[in-house]
Amino acid sequence: MAKNFVNPPCVCTCKGPECEAPGSSEIEGLIGRTVPHEMCTDFAIRRWWHAFGGDKQKVRVALNCYIENVGFFKLDGLVIQENSYLKKLMPFFRFSARPMVINTIDNTVVVLVKPKGSNMMAMPKMLSGSTVVKAFVVLGEYCFAQVLLQERVTGQESGVTFIIDCIEFDINNLMHKFVPVVRMLATALLQFQYFYGPLIRRILIVNAGSMGPNLRISLRLGLESYIHEKVFVVDGVGWMQVLQGSISSNALPISLGGNWKEMDSSKYEPLDAVAAETPLNFASNSPRNKAVAYNTLLLLPMCKCSIKMNPESRCMLRWIFFTSGNLKFSITRKSLTNDNITLVYPRLIICTPLGKQSPEEDELLVDGEFEYWLEFENVDRSFEVINVHYKCKLEPLPKV
Repeated sequence: MAKNFVNPPCVCTCKGPECEAPGSSEIEGLIGRTVPHEMCTDFAIRRWWHAFGGDKQKVRVALNCYIENVGFFKLDGLVIQENSYLKKLMPFFRFSARPMVINTIDNTVVVLVKPKGSNMMAMPKMLSGSTVVKAFVVLGEYCFAQVLLQERVTGQESGVTFIIDCIEFDINNLMHKFVPVVRMLATALLQFQYFYGPLIRRILIVNAGSMGPNLRISLRLGLESYIHEKVFVVDGVGWMQVLQGSISSNALPISLGGNWKEMDSSKYEPLDAVAAETPLNFASNSPRNKAVAYNTLLLLPMCKCSIKMNPESRCMLRWIFFTSGNLKFSITRKSLTNDNITLVYPRLIICTPLGKQSPEEDELLVDGEFEYWLEFENVDRSFEVINVHYKCKLEPLPKV
């Protein structure tokens, strides 16, 4: 028989003095900054508060980190099929793209994810680490927007239920933490849970075969404990009936025993309710004709280093780097007139599992009224010294 999984209780729906979580009016004083209006609700604040065990310092750090980065990924609406980051991820994962599919049993938003086994191992050659992380953050924003909307409509706490359908994926490919694609996905998952972990109500893994329980054990290495306890492998005799008992039929695709069917077969797999397969274009992440003369940084555990760039006029800041571990990378700018500091490139956790074969590379338009700081921070969980090989330069804009 399939093992039943328990629906985790709602985080906290209590009100009044018996709940220690601050109200939406108090949270700004706690974290020292303005909270975006759309997330300044009692449901949202209590989610973060209880996810971090009521630790004020952890709540302050998590909310500040989310708020300072979210502006780079704000969605214009709930249609994400054309998002540039998610489109790059489509050859490797397929997602349900119909918004506001609600499990009426527990009021959660349901998102289907279907990894593509035949393409997955090529991901580190095709995409940079930051591209994958940004795609996961966009997916998180998509989920968050739906949760906030559902809570406004119903007046009840919501959350996200992920259904991971592994029918087209060989899980053996993910059973070693040093496989490049595993490192890349683990880093993206680390960033996702740091921003959006409190939203997760359940992660249901289906069609995983005999390796499903081992996958759940492996996820323990990358997930916070409060999230890992919400991961369930739905298998065994009668597993589909167990799934149907916990997810309402409107939120299950036909292939899993529900009645969720997408009608546009040019964009969706009708029976699976996920985006249609996107062919993989085998183009390297960073092809180049000549070698790069890298500089090298040694970053001690939990230490950071900043590199200052002083443009004299409007120009292009370009950088390229690869690293031996996980690092947090960002760019800030400081005004030369009033010393105000602004984050101008999101502060994200990045890895480069293929090293100089597939480095991290990007550019930013900069102005002469500011000084710019490229910031590298060692956040690798191995607590070892990591090497950062980098090069950055300012280039004049082409003449029109």
